[in-house]
Amino acid sequence: MLPIRDFGLLQPQLDRPAAQFEPYPTIMVLSTDGDTRRHWVNAGQALQRVLLTATWLNLATTPISQPVEVPGIRRLLSDGGAGKWAQIVLRVGYGRPATGTPRRPLAEVLVPDGSEQP
Repeated sequence: MLPIRDFGLLQPQLDRPAAQFEPYPTIMVLSTDGDTRRHWVNAGQALQRVLLTATWLNLATTPISQPVEVPGIRRLLSDGGAGKWAQIVLRVGYGRPATGTPRRPLAEVLVPDGSEQP
């Protein structure tokens, strides 16, 4: 299991109950064949496809960038000899369904054609 902390922002009590995580999450490391700006852009495009595909398959994802921000940990996740550089870590699994967030009425958000603005 890979617990994720919320640092007490959601429930700032010391006696918080433990939360159950999915029993078998998958931890993935997205890597590239190099570590240049072009590779970073390619990693972002690949991440976009992974996240969209996971959403399509009803999977929950959590990008975990902290490991690749620490040089020593990033070296452990990378294989420089093989030219593989870790760019981001992803946790993928089946999460609990979340409720929808409240939305404002469409009429409050859109302006008809702009001619009525001051």
